[in-house]
Amino acid sequence: DELWIATDVGLMVVNAYDFDETPEVYTHDPSDEFSINYNYVHSVYQDKSGLVWIGTANKGLNYFDPKWENLHYLFRSESNPMLPHPLVWCATKTANNQLWVGTAEGMALFSSSVKKSFQFQRTALPKELEDLESIRDLVFDENEQNLWIASGKSGLMKWNFSARKLENYSEKFGLNKEMVDLEIDESRRIWAGSYFGMYVINDAEQTSTRLDTIYTSAYTMDVFRFDEQVFISHSRGV
Repeated sequence: DELWIATDVGLMVVNAYDFDETPEVYTHDPSDEFSINYNYVHSVYQDKSGLVWIGTANKGLNYFDPKWENLHYLFRSESNPMLPHPLVWCATKTANNQLWVGTAEGMALFSSSVKKSFQFQRTALPKELEDLESIRDLVFDENEQNLWIASGKSGLMKWNFSARKLENYSEKFGLNKEMVDLEIDESRRIWAGSYFGMYVINDAEQTSTRLDTIYTSAYTMDVFRFDEQVFISHSRGV
């Protein structure tokens, strides 16, 4: 019943059913090693175990365990080059607890273990995904075993794990290639937001629809699903 909101002044948690309730805000505290390491937050993803993954503008990826209210970090520096770039746009988990992280200069894939300590082991990407850049969002379709990829340079793509095949849907349907954000609704449709409008893709029927509304000329910032509704945050509002 909580909404986790990424802002440029920290991570905000609000009651989804009572906006009059004072929100909780997580910010960087230099004296607290378990605080968020940077206030400019780009993305928030909560996996099935309840762990929250927080992508920041230039300090890598934070991992937050709500049960203990402390954080750990995965970031890029000269001494710790675990990420392609410290600007993290997104993160998601797929089968076998694999963690996929999207950055300004490509993806990183990790097998993760949260036991006595927080540890990552970076593994090789499929070669078809190695050269992708500006990974703005990643969404895993568990039913179809597909990883949907929003790239700010290459557009909307689908990686099928079983076939080990990468399809570019921006090229297939003539969509804008500057993709920003993704969501899957209860009907398994893909909502793809770009710099120049919103598209809805029905993969089963192989159709694509551009929303003929105010959103067609609006810069999409975020698309998210809450209950049975899809919300679009864009340059003209929500």
